[in-house]
Amino acid sequence: MINENIKKRTFFLPLFFIFFIFLIFTIINEVSASDMGTITVNTTGVIKLDNKNVSNFVIAKTYSYKKNHKKTNIKTKKGNKNYTYVTKYLLPIKWKNGGKNVKTEYWYNCQSFVISGKYIYVLTSSGYGNNKGFIIRYDSKLLDKLKLSSSKGLKDLRILGNSLENGKKLSKRQKSILKALKIGPIINVGHGQSLCINPKDKHLYLLQGNSNHTSTRIKMVKINMQTFKPLKTFEFRVKLKNKLLNKVKNLAFDKKGNFYFNIKNNNGTSSFIFKGSFIEEKLEIKLVLKLFQNPGTYIQGIAINHKLNKFYIFSDGAIYAIPLIKLYKRNLKISDFEWSIFNTKREFQGLSFDNFGRSYLLLIRGSEILKSTSI
Repeated sequence: MINENIKKRTFFLPLFFIFFIFLIFTIINEVSASDMGTITVNTTGVIKLDNKNVSNFVIAKTYSYKKNHKKTNIKTKKGNKNYTYVTKYLLPIKWKNGGKNVKTEYWYNCQSFVISGKYIYVLTSSGYGNNKGFIIRYDSKLLDKLKLSSSKGLKDLRILGNSLENGKKLSKRQKSILKALKIGPIINVGHGQSLCINPKDKHLYLLQGNSNHTSTRIKMVKINMQTFKPLKTFEFRVKLKNKLLNKVKNLAFDKKGNFYFNIKNNNGTSSFIFKGSFIEEKLEIKLVLKLFQNPGTYIQGIAINHKLNKFYIFSDGAIYAIPLIKLYKRNLKISDFEWSIFNTKREFQGLSFDNFGRSYLLLIRGSEILKSTSI
């Protein structure tokens, strides 16, 4: 009897050991990492765009809150490019069991978003500096079918969130609305204002790190567009004039798969804009533009309109735009520069574009997505 038990255990242990090694290997390799080293910036041919005399600088003061379920209307009050943005969707600001250990603050603290076809990907994070957050995907086709943009249906996403928060029984309509949402797992998102799509490899990307991005180690994370789980991390440092950059928290990709990020200059009112390219497994970074004046106090993000082939940098209440082709050819002039200052004190958290080139804004306090009435 004892010998038989010993035989069974002897047979079982190798199988268990193999399974254990496989499990550990799977966990370790779930997110692969590539250390690209320290990249010295190529500063040859940088364009200097002196826009101080043709645009305003918006000073951030106290932000305003939206306390009703009516549509917001934001218009250009100064500038050479006119926009009118009107609320498309009011987003939930409360939720329960949206993911493991997800608290309400994750839902109202939307930090960035990006549009791809019928889907809207919103990255939302903790407002308390723990670097965690997750991605919510909205099916705009289904939301529009359920008339979530109408005056009557505008509040329904928020009511759904409140119902889930308070454990109420969902109506048939609420269950239908719920099908338009897909919620990803909690991941490290850092500050969270960098979510974007690389149109070349069709994956989501973000910059991962601590909330204030004080580290000089930049972590660019590739994310699966279906599961919203990280697939690969590219780690690197960037050296400009013998100084390592920090506070890198904005990201955008062009159609060729090149990525862009910006940092403020020492004076805080101007920016350096960089272009990164992966060439034969190596990373090259160029300084492509010095913008003499930022749109405002806090640069909330950068974005690229792939239909119009324009690069955008925006702050609260202001949007600047330049043609990418002019940047590529290094013949960008001040006459190519577009700017718009808006009649609002709301905080701008994201800028994205649909397949037609129409722009959308993400605002918080409370969270909502606005659509431009023109391209």
